[in-house]
Amino acid sequence: MGWRYTPIIAGAGASDADGNFTFYHSALEKEEWETGFSAVTPKNLYGGDATARTVIIVRLASWIRDEIEDRLLPTVAYSEGIMEPRVVMKLDVEGLEFRVFPDLLSTGALCNNIYFLMGEFHHARGNHNYYPINLTDDERHVLHHRKEGEVLARQLLRIVDITRSCATRVSLEDDESYLKDPHDLPRPARTATG
Repeated sequence: MGWRYTPIIAGAGASDADGNFTFYHSALEKEEWETGFSAVTPKNLYGGDATARTVIIVRLASWIRDEIEDRLLPTVAYSEGIMEPRVVMKLDVEGLEFRVFPDLLSTGALCNNIYFLMGEFHHARGNHNYYPINLTDDERHVLHHRKEGEVLARQLLRIVDITRSCATRVSLEDDESYLKDPHDLPRPARTATG
């Protein structure tokens, strides 16, 4: 056995609910690299020079339940000393992490299924243009500036750390070196009709 890679849905985004969402793509980034996208309106980011892209969004917690939690596990040892596969996930959802992460925590999807999570909260210096970020569709809960985002991110990560039943390890290293990797990620096998 080795690495298996399961995309959510080609071209879909991850969120805390199913539906549609408009992301914005910077004219400064190559779209085929899948970089330069943001959940933030272009007047705040990219100097207004961005193209709107409405995509399907999938509730990540439900997808994890359906695709990971309920999957069939191999009957043989994965590797010496480890009896079951480990799930590693990258979460880089361009401003929606403040919606997705609490949903993953409250549903148990994170702590019950994900062994290692890497990604980023967009609160570091240089990400001030991401704000304000609406945490709810009705705009009752808003992060007005990156300091508020930093405080919320620390609180969410602390919940993971202090929850005894949560075995998930989290790294906020936003490693995108895979963009320069000459090897493609493994893809699900195509069916005879697909």
